[in-house]
Amino acid sequence: MITRNFSRLVMIGCFLTVALTLLNISVRAEVVATGDSLIYEMNDLVVTASRHPVLYHDLARSIVVLSPDQAGGSSDIETLLRYAAGVDIRRRGASGVQADIGIRGGSFEQTLVLIDGSKTTDAQTGHHNFDLPVSGAEIDRIEILKGPAARLYGPNAFGGVINIITRPPGPRGARAEMTVGENGLFEQSYVLTARDGQIHHRAVIERRLSTGYQDNTEYDLLTLAYRNGIEMPSGQVGLSVRYGDKQFGAHRFYSDRFPDEWEATETLFLQADAELYRGPLVLTPKLFYRRHKDDFILDRNRPDWYRNRHSTDQYGLEFQTGLTTAGTVLNFGGELSGEQIKSASLGDHYRLKGGLFFEAQLSPIENLTIVPGATLYRYTDWDWRLWPGVDIGYRLSRGLRLYAAAGRSFRVPTYTELYYQSPANMGNADLKPEKSWTYEIGLKHQSRWGQNEISVFVRDGQDLIDWVRPDSLSAWQVQNAASVITTGFELSTRLNVNRLSGNLPLSSVGLRYQFLDSDHSVQCLQSKYIADHLRHQLIGDLDWRWSGAIRQNLTVRYLDRLTDDDYLIIDTRLAWKVSKLEIFAEASNLFNVAYSEVGTIPMPGRWLKAGVRLNLSN
Repeated sequence: MITRNFSRLVMIGCFLTVALTLLNISVRAEVVATGDSLIYEMNDLVVTASRHPVLYHDLARSIVVLSPDQAGGSSDIETLLRYAAGVDIRRRGASGVQADIGIRGGSFEQTLVLIDGSKTTDAQTGHHNFDLPVSGAEIDRIEILKGPAARLYGPNAFGGVINIITRPPGPRGARAEMTVGENGLFEQSYVLTARDGQIHHRAVIERRLSTGYQDNTEYDLLTLAYRNGIEMPSGQVGLSVRYGDKQFGAHRFYSDRFPDEWEATETLFLQADAELYRGPLVLTPKLFYRRHKDDFILDRNRPDWYRNRHSTDQYGLEFQTGLTTAGTVLNFGGELSGEQIKSASLGDHYRLKGGLFFEAQLSPIENLTIVPGATLYRYTDWDWRLWPGVDIGYRLSRGLRLYAAAGRSFRVPTYTELYYQSPANMGNADLKPEKSWTYEIGLKHQSRWGQNEISVFVRDGQDLIDWVRPDSLSAWQVQNAASVITTGFELSTRLNVNRLSGNLPLSSVGLRYQFLDSDHSVQCLQSKYIADHLRHQLIGDLDWRWSGAIRQNLTVRYLDRLTDDDYLIIDTRLAWKVSKLEIFAEASNLFNVAYSEVGTIPMPGRWLKAGVRLNLSN
């Protein structure tokens, strides 16, 4: 095992040495040519790569920041996530009724999802991690931290972290959007913002309906949200209340034998947070509560024949203290939370979890940044464990940064994996947490002309949890069955064409590529999830500005999975914007490609839609 990892890392080192030499030559030439006019494009603060906000170009990790503007103005969460290489979205239906999200070959259970920094990952099953009561109309950006993050967030940040960051409540204003399309599509959203002295308010209503792209794929989705912010001399305090209701036909979601499945979920999410300043100290306490209800019918024509109802409650407190002194940033804190489920099929269970964390940002010499950290964590059923990590970044020249990271991560089994029992699927109450070591090295280049990044990583996963069976006649059983070494390579580049010439209609060009290779060991058993990740993922996008008011975006995605046929999907969006009014038209799966993302569940063919957006905000 050690020899195999070492040889892989040697190959990685050789590859990056060559890449570094070539890129450094090109960057030196560019810096000479542009001199002091070098302008960086992404100086926004990000928070998911560190416990302390860090400028994008100073990060020592692989992180992607997505904004609605990058998607041609589309603010749909599902659409935005498809722009990121390394993120694998596997949908069972349209409009995100249910989708599994994996990062860098990790399973859907190994991705931690946050809303404004608070954890929302579902304790029942990772299939519900996408039940997010967030309207696309309120998204400011999505930050995707790729790689281990247990030292930052504790459990389940195994393959990576997705943090959905909403816009802060602003001044008085209103925003309304309405979309219609094929398959009985009708969507509408309304956002109202107001200010009363130092208190800001935002209220959101969104509803999405469709009769479905084939039998038993109709849906009715409702999102309600309220967020406020209170400004004080010592900092700020915020409160969020969110509610989501989904009802949809679950065509063959879990079994080909029963195409008429039906499901309904409800999500209530409450969050209170603050950022308070006391001299050199920054205090950031958070409280959250999440209730999720799931009602599943195996055959909607016989609703009482086989029906599962689950209710999950998760709540917790997190506190963090930051101290900046003599150029060093120290962050320390902890969390305590509980998870409870009441289920007709899984039973009633409760577990308590909590931990302490520490992180330091050090700069012992000029241009060098070292960020060590660790989390000490404990679950009710598992003893205390230490999960360390370290990030190292070195600025080679203006705009060019080399980084390396290593970290240990873990994931605890969900209630479904522990307790589910049926003739076809059997849980295992004796499961142990998954664990892994991940190593990464990469290079970032940023200038006024665009951004480039190249990275390579190795993840050595042990005791990975999977549904396995000896043959197709046997039931699936959950075991700590897998040992997987995953090697990955990622490349991304974006060229700001409008900086080269203001006379060209083409505004920007982006290209992202990921390659994954896994060495599996599942003890001669058939695997349900572990051996089913992407091998090749290629994403390209073009952005045109035909005039000052007309903009078009084109996205091309090529996906090649280990166990399925490859496919290529093209989407486009055309928008005409004058003052506060925008009229747009979209075509997804433009060439009507037949494909599936999960098993044999067919995805929608060509889908045309059009809409109007009115933004009266200041």
